[in-house]
Amino acid sequence: MKPERSIDEKTIRKHDMPLRLLRFFIMHRNYDHSAIGDLQELYEDRLMDGGRLHASLWIWRQVLRSLPIFIIHAFIWRIIMLKNYLKVALRNIKRYKAYSFINISGLAVGLACCILIFLWVQDEWSYDRYHQHADRVFRISYGEREGETVEHIALSPFAAAPIVTEEIPEIVAFTRLQWHQGLFLVGEETFEETDIFYVDADFFAIFSHEFLAGDPTTALSQSGSAVLTESTARKLFGSSDILGRILHLREEGNLQVTAVIADVPPNSHCQFRALISNHRIRQTMSDLYTSWDWIRGWSYVLLRDGAEPDDVVRKINQVALKHRDEEAVQYASQPDIKLQRITDVHLTSHLLGELETNGSMQLVVVFSLIAVFILLIACINFMNLATARSANRSKEVGMRKVMGAQKGHLIHQFLSETVLTAAVALAVALMLVVLILPAFNQLTSKNLYLDFLSHGNFWGGMAVLILVTGAVSGSYPAFYLSSFQPIVTLRKTLSSGLRGSVFRSVLVVLQFSVSIALIISTVVIVHQLKFMKHKDLGFDKEQVLVVSMRGSRIQQQAGALKQALLRNPRIRRATVSFGVPGRVHVTRGIMYEGQPEDEQHELELFFSDYDFARTYGIKIIKGRDFSEKYGSDASGAFLLNETAARRLGWGVEAVGKKVGFSTDEMKPVVGIVKDFHFASLRSVIAPMGILLTEERVRQLSLKVDKEELQETIAFVEETWKTFEPHLEFRYRFTDSQFDALYRSEDRLGRIITVFSAIAIAVACLGLFGLASYTAEQRTKEIGIRKVLGASIPGLILMLMRQFLRWVVLSNVIAWPVAYFLMNRWLQEYAYRIEFGWWICPLAGGVALVVTLMTVGYQTMKTTTANPVKSLRYE
Repeated sequence: MKPERSIDEKTIRKHDMPLRLLRFFIMHRNYDHSAIGDLQELYEDRLMDGGRLHASLWIWRQVLRSLPIFIIHAFIWRIIMLKNYLKVALRNIKRYKAYSFINISGLAVGLACCILIFLWVQDEWSYDRYHQHADRVFRISYGEREGETVEHIALSPFAAAPIVTEEIPEIVAFTRLQWHQGLFLVGEETFEETDIFYVDADFFAIFSHEFLAGDPTTALSQSGSAVLTESTARKLFGSSDILGRILHLREEGNLQVTAVIADVPPNSHCQFRALISNHRIRQTMSDLYTSWDWIRGWSYVLLRDGAEPDDVVRKINQVALKHRDEEAVQYASQPDIKLQRITDVHLTSHLLGELETNGSMQLVVVFSLIAVFILLIACINFMNLATARSANRSKEVGMRKVMGAQKGHLIHQFLSETVLTAAVALAVALMLVVLILPAFNQLTSKNLYLDFLSHGNFWGGMAVLILVTGAVSGSYPAFYLSSFQPIVTLRKTLSSGLRGSVFRSVLVVLQFSVSIALIISTVVIVHQLKFMKHKDLGFDKEQVLVVSMRGSRIQQQAGALKQALLRNPRIRRATVSFGVPGRVHVTRGIMYEGQPEDEQHELELFFSDYDFARTYGIKIIKGRDFSEKYGSDASGAFLLNETAARRLGWGVEAVGKKVGFSTDEMKPVVGIVKDFHFASLRSVIAPMGILLTEERVRQLSLKVDKEELQETIAFVEETWKTFEPHLEFRYRFTDSQFDALYRSEDRLGRIITVFSAIAIAVACLGLFGLASYTAEQRTKEIGIRKVLGASIPGLILMLMRQFLRWVVLSNVIAWPVAYFLMNRWLQEYAYRIEFGWWICPLAGGVALVVTLMTVGYQTMKTTTANPVKSLRYE
């Protein structure tokens, strides 16, 4: 007979965790409840015989011994359960075909939109990240501080980069880019190229490019070295195996090809076709490369690993201030230099003088939110239909619980069904993406592709997307269905009418709130874009043909070309200039009569001949236009706009005053022109001047008749070829130039319009499913009401009342949110539309009509059915 035990309860509690764990293993392995009692007795025996340490070691030894069996058993059990879950899921998909179609198609569209926008966002985000030292490469942006204000440009003085590299140890390399366009001569053939850059020898120490031939360390080290991209090499020589070959660049001379690189990736903010060593041009244009006041290019520096950019910026400004003082620059302002990380340039930099038209972080955020909203709407459809159909599965849940299924098992089952549905939807979505991608590329002006489908990262991302979509879609239905009480569900059928689910109503209202907000956003963006395209700009932009004057030879013959073209009666006026409205102009600091020592002003400048204002229909409100009748104009004269005259403190009395770039270059102001929009409507009209000079010409502007336009263009091209047979004839119209200023807004409007339509279509798909289910659930009720004399209009109103309440509530939520967001967006434009009172009711009306059309069909079908059949239903 065993002695009576006396075990301390504190001791039992101390070892409670391993005991619990061991009990769990035993239960999970063989479901033997008697084994738990045996385990307790064995533990007490060890505790009485060997003490606490002996008992503890025994417990943990048993735990470790049971662990492998438990893992194997759990793994097999999970596979069996997963197989069962998938079988039930497939059975339900097959049984409820209509609802499965709505769920899968809605999720597929949502996932397809997500993938497309993900590709676009990834492309925008990837700019310049392929460089080996991308996190340490910075572009120097230049600005001048005047009081508390400072305006930065993307360019910088070429004198800065070598000096700061020499004096600041954190900077290890630099390169400067000077843009050039010209004619390459290879043998007897001539080729025009526009994307050519003169660069320093360390260009490839900073930027990483794939070399097909040549050495990156020496490719640009010698004078006369040229590096060509593969496509340029094939264009010029017909092959990429051209190391050592000679080509001639007009105005530069003979060049030797020292390397061939792969074409610049499209996700680079610096696109080029050829690079030339700047050894020669540093001698011929020494002022450009040594002056702190001449700004004609872009500078990049490579920082030492671990260097703090803020500290480097502070040191650069100290160096710049010191050297500007030595140059005795005649400005009261101080230099303000910043460093821009190259990976941030594309999305966050929108300075004057950018190398390309940059993207927008705002667009990335907006498109990402649109993708999330569309997927959310599709997930809401799934939740709504799953909870609405809960009555059909209530008995299934009750039977499973009676047979021993735990709540966790049911949750796993329902989540498995949603994940399987999401997986099927993803397969459909990928097929949709392949089909839609060409149209999407055209819509976004991109060249996106799915070439990386075989990469693990992509499939990993898709797996995460399936799990997240499945979890979001199935979370509420899973917990909702698994919470049913078996007694209740087996005794009676649960009611799952639309009025019975507050959560479902919230989801539908959220769906339509997002859709209505997207409609409002679309209307505002399109209306603002229309306003910008049709606003009176203050000058005549219609029927003005602008011809690009490239190369010194044609520029020297600009006057003769202009006179030859004016012989055509269909060409009314002509002017040669540097800069045209909406396209190109320069910013220069100026000095003026009576200028206080502590003031400085800048002008947006156009350089032109006598006929600029007349050709563009710019109105003179005071003084006169340039004229050859006045001999003094030949030495230079200014036209100022109203804003410039006010800023200088003269107003209309500016006529007769003098303005210039230094005290030795003062020219008289002969007239004041009415303010006109020569740049985008995003910014207010800036102080502007037109300087009469024929030394700088880049564009030839022709005012032409509408009649026989193609014949006129052919005449201009033919005349051009007689003056410059080697250069391609390039032209564009001024109105199209202004349209190009709003390309990003145009693209935003088109994309939001398309995705808004998709969001509404997905929402309507779910609404149709809910309407179908509602009508199905109330079929017998409708039959009884018809037998008792209810009218069809009354029945239709009864069925649609809940849907109409949802739409009204969605409008109440969406209107203030959309108003706030769109007003914030409109603030970015100096000239903008007012948020009209009619926009919100219009969006609400569209949502109402779409709802009536979506729900109306199923409602009419149900209410017009034969009541005898309705009473026999089920």
